[in-house]
Amino acid sequence: MKNIVLVLVVASLMFSCQNEENSSAMDWEQQIGKMVSEYDNSAQLDYSKTIVEGNQKIEFLIFKKNSKGVYKIEGEYSFEDVFPLKMVYYVKNDKVIATRFSGLSPYINKGLKREGQKCCSSFQKLKYFNSETEVVYFKKHIDLLSGEEFESRKKELTLIDFVKSKVENPQEEYEQTMNTFLELKEKLKL
Repeated sequence: MKNIVLVLVVASLMFSCQNEENSSAMDWEQQIGKMVSEYDNSAQLDYSKTIVEGNQKIEFLIFKKNSKGVYKIEGEYSFEDVFPLKMVYYVKNDKVIATRFSGLSPYINKGLKREGQKCCSSFQKLKYFNSETEVVYFKKHIDLLSGEEFESRKKELTLIDFVKSKVENPQEEYEQTMNTFLELKEKLKL
């Protein structure tokens, strides 16, 4: 009888710890999501800057820090007016806490495109960074028959729920994001 009681106590403790860990992960994800949402609702533009490199033009909007020390940088890429891409970095204490990428991504087709065949997708990707080892990734997309559908189907994309995906190597993802952000800061002379 004592063994059964002991097994039940150990099992309930393990279950309790696992729930606490899952709750902790949800807490920081929700906290960063809320922080980003609150920032977007009150963001104030500081200045803008345009960078031209070859046939690509990048227009940046740099927003002011709020009272919590959060700010964002938005960049809109134009590749010969073919495939738009928008990226947003949310930063707190010189650390990226979230990124959002959206745009149009082409499919690679062998040969001629057949009638009714999808050419590209409109996508949105979100990443939240709690630390160097805690990263969560969300994505959604819709297939398009032509790039001309991009603008007309933007609202449809907003109605689709994000799908949470596992980040295989969170530390590498964090380091890569921070390196890209630091290069961007240098390019913008921030």
